[in-house]
Amino acid sequence: MDKKLINKANGLFLVLLAAQLLVTGIVSLLAARSINIGTTAGLIINQFFILIPGMIYLLVNNLNPIDFCRYKRIKISSAFMCIVFSLLIIPLIAVINAITMVVTSNTVIDMSGDIISMPWYIMVFIIGLFGPFCEEFIFRGIIFNSLNTSGRVMGSALVSGMFFGLLHLNLNQFGYAFVLGLIFALLNEATGSIWSSFICHAWINTQNTLLMYGLAYLGDIMGTDYLKAAGGEMSKQVILMTGAIYLMIAVVTTALAVLLYIGIAGNEGRRDHIKAVFSKKDEMAGSKSRLMTIWGWVAIAVCFFVIFVLDVIMGIA
Repeated sequence: MDKKLINKANGLFLVLLAAQLLVTGIVSLLAARSINIGTTAGLIINQFFILIPGMIYLLVNNLNPIDFCRYKRIKISSAFMCIVFSLLIIPLIAVINAITMVVTSNTVIDMSGDIISMPWYIMVFIIGLFGPFCEEFIFRGIIFNSLNTSGRVMGSALVSGMFFGLLHLNLNQFGYAFVLGLIFALLNEATGSIWSSFICHAWINTQNTLLMYGLAYLGDIMGTDYLKAAGGEMSKQVILMTGAIYLMIAVVTTALAVLLYIGIAGNEGRRDHIKAVFSKKDEMAGSKSRLMTIWGWVAIAVCFFVIFVLDVIMGIA
């Protein structure tokens, strides 16, 4: 157990939050002066403000990124299983998305106009590949693995997932990003490799991006704005009905995802390890070390203020 590394991981999240708020503030200031940096530039800058603090973290702590972040090869069969796994968890994410849309709008759909104004292949690269690479590097590669030095795998997955969700700074994305962050961390643990969570993350983002372009194209043909229909313009009754349908599907697909998860762990020779994690029989499961330090709590307090006070209550975030 490395208490200093756990404290530094909490501090890293606070730094990431400060960077995110700084970028948001600069973009807003430029927009107020009628200076638009563009969707592509904004997304890339956002990711670099995530990537650079992580690289500094590894350098300062003298950590090998390949070993510490677990850039370990996985079997081709496991990679394909991860893709199927990502498809199986989508209905669950859709349910969570529908729940948050009862009280707030769909943040990604709100941005859809800016996204589809760019060529699809550029957005697939930025949102579908570059974004997941940076986020997996930080949240699973560094933060999860730093917290995981405590031996508390489930606790580390929950905290890193919560950090991942909170950094989106809006209620809609927080809900499903939190769950995805938890799932990605556990998938990372099932294979012992960050490539598994990257594949899952990249596949979900890529297909969602392509779906956005597909809906826009279909809308042009049919004369209906399907993107708005999928976003905040739906009534609460329609949102709840849609969520209920997805819930019925999710019951089946999530159960299949659990079985496939076990299969992925077995395929990588880590089934016994995963059994130990969930049965709390792993060597350090009894560790009482704190995963949250003062830096993490400060960051969470700021995030909740931005999300629930500025975004949900005042609607100005």
